Amino acid sequence: MTSQSQKSNPEDEKLIFSNAAELAEALQRHASQMQQEFSSAERGSVCEACCDVEGGLRTELHWEAIYHSGATLLSSLVGGMALLGGHGWTAYKKMEFATHHRFCRGCQLKIRVKRHLAELAQHVCFAILLVGVLAFVSSIIFSFFVLRNHPSGRDVLVSVSTFASGIIATLVGWFGASSSRRAAVPKTLRRIARNPFALKDVILVQR
Repeated sequence: MTSQSQKSNPEDEKLIFSNAAELAEALQRHASQMQQEFSSAERGSVCEACCDVEGGLRTELHWEAIYHSGATLLSSLVGGMALLGGHGWTAYKKMEFATHHRFCRGCQLKIRVKRHLAELAQHVCFAILLVGVLAFVSSIIFSFFVLRNHPSGRDVLVSVSTFASGIIATLVGWFGASSSRRAAVPKTLRRIARNPFALKDVILVQR
């Protein structure tokens, strides 16, 4: 990966792009920057998570970004429709990199547990997102065919309730998945996990 110097800062800063080529370049630049900055973990340094206890466990964190170009986004939309029919497949591009750190035993265990919980939460959020999208689409179709023909108060209530539920579930699923990914990473290292990068694996290199 080629590295390019760039000042970037707030933790919550996201990778902003206007096309697929710029996105890939921004992801590669960020990955290169982080991999270079965290290329080694010095022996005897304090834990990078709690910044208190000596970090005795040299740990390798693997990061992954799943993203879509214009072509893969189209394929993913088709895949989403196939998923509704029972044939799920999506197309995407992936970028990975690794960083090296030192953590105390307690913090490393917390990171491992949080990563697994975040992975579980993402599956739950995806299910909620899917239900929300289905409810939203159903409410639109229902409104189009039913509310035009002198609907009763009950029809209006069902339509509005389904529409609102769909919007809420979609937002909960979308933002819940993003929040769970960030929650798995210690606050001191969250600038590594800039969207769409997420912690993929935690590997103990040496004791």
